Amino acid sequence: MREAAGIARRSADLKRGFILGDVAVDWPLTRDRFHVYFDASGLVAVFPMAGGYWRILASTPDDRPPKSPGLADFAAYVAARTPLNPEVTDLQWSSSFVARESLAERLRHDRVLLAGDAAHSHSPVGGQGMNTGMQDAYNLGWKLALVVTGRAGDALLDSYQAERLPIVKAVVDATSTTTRVATGSTLVARRARRHALRLFGRLNPVQQRLSNAFGEHLVHYRDSRLVFQRWHESPARAWNDVARSGPEAGELVRDAYLEDRRGPVALRRLLRAPGHHLIVFAADTTDPDTLAGWQAAAGEAMAGHGEVHLVTRGHLPPGPTDGIFADLRSDAHNRYGVRRPSLYLIRPDKYVGYRGDRVDFAPVDEYFRALCAGRS
Repeated sequence: MREAAGIARRSADLKRGFILGDVAVDWPLTRDRFHVYFDASGLVAVFPMAGGYWRILASTPDDRPPKSPGLADFAAYVAARTPLNPEVTDLQWSSSFVARESLAERLRHDRVLLAGDAAHSHSPVGGQGMNTGMQDAYNLGWKLALVVTGRAGDALLDSYQAERLPIVKAVVDATSTTTRVATGSTLVARRARRHALRLFGRLNPVQQRLSNAFGEHLVHYRDSRLVFQRWHESPARAWNDVARSGPEAGELVRDAYLEDRRGPVALRRLLRAPGHHLIVFAADTTDPDTLAGWQAAAGEAMAGHGEVHLVTRGHLPPGPTDGIFADLRSDAHNRYGVRRPSLYLIRPDKYVGYRGDRVDFAPVDEYFRALCAGRS
């Protein structure tokens, strides 16, 4: 389909072979994390799997891995590259491949839209393949739904390429570099690997940064034409004011715990429903009439677009409280950097579409007018 649409792609052979399989192994490794070992010729990575099995990924010294790796192959690499010498048994399945990378020069041609492996492929080192493909689908799905139902113009689909192509290019480039360093046998590669491991092993901030990067929590669309903000940073009210700057427009939402009449509720659960979500942070405002007015105005702004969630630092007001949540410990307000009544408009893919540190619904209307421009 990609070729039929005339979409070219760049591709390269990394000349790195790998074997992959699930086996039973009796060793003292903890099952709450994955483990990676290196020697001069490459790497062995082991991942805990369901049923007590372990998935072993091992690079081969050349680009000619065995077609059907057996127990002896996995046992040999584990023994050679780790301080362990366990008995490897009960091979569930195995496979081998040569790492290659490719990247489509564009993600859209008329009615053809590329995602996942059709748009990009790369080495499994770093574990980014499935995550990146899922991010593609999550970014494209809600836009496609708006267009095919006539609620947005066809031009909205151009934002898919504008937002995702820089991300996938960065993933392919980073994975290529990581693969060459992790599996290289040259003196330069071995030294780079040794210094990197020392750095990663000693500095917790570096480990946290890597964890966020592998989980793709650092992906953002701050430069997208679809997102904007009107946010004025204010100085802390006191030395112990723990409010942070909060996620900017184009960044991933943050979870927090709130309360309703039934008890605690996670913000991520509120955001599961399809469509956009408008969070009205009331900060220290507790007047019931003011809260009711904000909730009504927010409902009008979001009509046909999604749900409204009003979050107050105080206790829940008397009377009906549907859509109102208490943030008694200021968990959500702090995570979102809120010091005054503010708005956060969350896109269906859980990225911030708009934020403003005033309760003004005109920018929300502006956001949807731009999003739905050219609709039929």
